[in-house]
Amino acid sequence: MGNGYATQTLKVKSKMASQRMKAHVSKMENQLVKTKRAIATLIAEEKIQSARIKVEGVLREEDLLRVYEWLQMMCDLIHQRVRQIEVAKKECPEDLLESVCTLLYCAKRVDIPELTDVGGQFKAKWGEKWFNQHIENKSGRVSKQIIEKLSPQPPKRKTVDAKMKEIATKYDLDWEPQDDVNEEDMPAIVGHRNEYTVEFDSKPFGMEWTATEDGANLWVSNVTPMSQAARSGVVPGSMLVALNGIDIQNLGAPSIHDKASSLGLPLRVTFRKPDSLEAPKNKKDFKIREDVVNNCVKQLGLPQSLDMSQEQKHAMCKKLGANAAEIASAIFLANYTEEHKQQMMQQQAMQQPAMYQPQMQMPMQPQQPMYQQPMQPQQFVPVQPVQPMQPMQPQQPMYQQPMQPMNGMNGSPPPAYGNDAQPYISPHDTPQQPPEPQQPPASSNDDLADLEARFAALKNGV
Repeated sequence: MGNGYATQTLKVKSKMASQRMKAHVSKMENQLVKTKRAIATLIAEEKIQSARIKVEGVLREEDLLRVYEWLQMMCDLIHQRVRQIEVAKKECPEDLLESVCTLLYCAKRVDIPELTDVGGQFKAKWGEKWFNQHIENKSGRVSKQIIEKLSPQPPKRKTVDAKMKEIATKYDLDWEPQDDVNEEDMPAIVGHRNEYTVEFDSKPFGMEWTATEDGANLWVSNVTPMSQAARSGVVPGSMLVALNGIDIQNLGAPSIHDKASSLGLPLRVTFRKPDSLEAPKNKKDFKIREDVVNNCVKQLGLPQSLDMSQEQKHAMCKKLGANAAEIASAIFLANYTEEHKQQMMQQQAMQQPAMYQPQMQMPMQPQQPMYQQPMQPQQFVPVQPVQPMQPMQPQQPMYQQPMQPMNGMNGSPPPAYGNDAQPYISPHDTPQQPPEPQQPPASSNDDLADLEARFAALKNGV
């Protein structure tokens, strides 16, 4: 095979890979039937631990069988779309990118030599730069299901028990999972119990990695509060075990760090909890003592500690006898407590105006009829017969006392508009007594008499 791209070569190699995987699937299915029958025999003979180990192999073979079926469909897709790949000059078509990246990822992980040749055709077609960007899932486009199926991590205890129960039921065996099994009899399964996987969709992750004393692995030395790692449940003190399903244990801290930096997003990181670290001398660095953490949180909550930097907080907690995991936990709890306190203060500040608002509105309700009542007498203003007398109303209190003798006068009121004006008689007035001859007003004070005459006219008119 030459180094250049050839459409016919890609078509032939993809077809050969599909046929080889089909043969592998048929062979593995026949082998699985025999293995399950052997497991049933072990269960019947009560050799449970030996059966568990074989079940673990069955689970791995079934995962690989499923991967072969998916890869076979992807190879058939490439075989049918070689013309579309031929016209794509610079980049892989978007609808084929996941299949192409998955085939590149599986070329070194499955026993199908033709996949390496197919990957070489992709490299010759789109260049070495494109090839390096998508190999080993650097672009994050490899199928997640295939990554999980090809993971080297052993299966969980619950999965093993479920498969054993399925085999026992198929061969009419009465067997139930037991909870009191000695963990030392299952070394492969026990090591996987304390592991957990977190998928990161963006950077930064919000955690710090530190090399172990022997420099062979990395462990989480600090988790930033309220970060992506903290929300995902990353435990300080956990050790990195796998990246995107690839085992990275004992590869060396620099190599693990470079590999994590080169992989694209999303990145799936598998951690091992602190209790399962294999170095007994380092276990004290990951044990969390509640009393020490509480003491550190109390000191971090003091006013003089709020303005400290992260380094100063670390140093203060270290003086109190806290290890790395306890320091990370104490700083996280202190920051969380402070943020919770600020949120409560903001909520109380927002609730205070709402508490006083009804009290401010309640006095306004009785004021509405208070302003309407003085307006009612104004409705009778148009019935006043003499409009020019309205400016005299402010002087009315001044002459209320001179008006009292007018009630006993028998004469008719003097004219209101000069000496020649006739007295105004309203059609609505009904005199209770017959009018008597008019008596001349007192001559001692003409102005006072004139005003009294005006008030008398106003009284009779109203």
